[in-house]
Amino acid sequence: MKDPKFEIERLKSLVSQYKEELENLSKERNEYLVVSAHQMKSPLLTIIFSINTLLGEYAGKLNAKQLLIISSIKRSAETLQRLIADIIELEKLRSGKVELEDIDFVKTSLSAIEELREKIHEKDIKFDVNLPNMMLVIKGHKLGIKHVIYNLVENAVKYSSPGTPITLGVERQGDQVVFSVADEGMGVPEEHLERIFERFYRVDGEEPRLAGTGLGLGLAIAKRIVEAHGGRIWVEATPKVGSRFYFSLPVDGGP
Repeated sequence: MKDPKFEIERLKSLVSQYKEELENLSKERNEYLVVSAHQMKSPLLTIIFSINTLLGEYAGKLNAKQLLIISSIKRSAETLQRLIADIIELEKLRSGKVELEDIDFVKTSLSAIEELREKIHEKDIKFDVNLPNMMLVIKGHKLGIKHVIYNLVENAVKYSSPGTPITLGVERQGDQVVFSVADEGMGVPEEHLERIFERFYRVDGEEPRLAGTGLGLGLAIAKRIVEAHGGRIWVEATPKVGSRFYFSLPVDGGP
């Protein structure tokens, strides 16, 4: 009969060995993912530059059908570009390789909104922005925070019907700065609310509300970025009524 103590120790050793092997495999996968994402950036930039050249009619005037096709290609290329950025950002945060600096949260919010101006205009969104007339300084990773704001606003625009309103607000609450964006889109069923920030999680339905990029990375990355800054992110939503996404971050000193 085998010694129970010996068998327990043997099993512990096997578990430790398998755990180490899994960690090594995960590390190799992450490194491969980041390297692959970086390698895709250069040819994708060339594609987008070529598309913009065609849209600028530097190679001749486009007819209506050609314009529609090229515009569709551009949107797909930009979606892929954001996906690559998401992958790199997620792995960067996973490894802890982020540099923190003083950030004016209000200015960063305006910058993200400005980059989405064309999409907002295309859908004739009634965009209501409520920002304080003062600096709100936080300590953080500038591109990461801008990424969160961009992602939440882009989602609101994406899942809003043309001509409907979106309300965006930033306010200080005690030692926290709170960002919110509300839309009147399809909303999120209650049973999905707890899982919507998980990686690769998608809400199924007649018109699936994808988590950011379509692969379910956008909101997961937003959550990781916010929590890495000591903040939290949450959502209030009602199906067929709309959603309001929030996140809060600590203010860096100040009155």
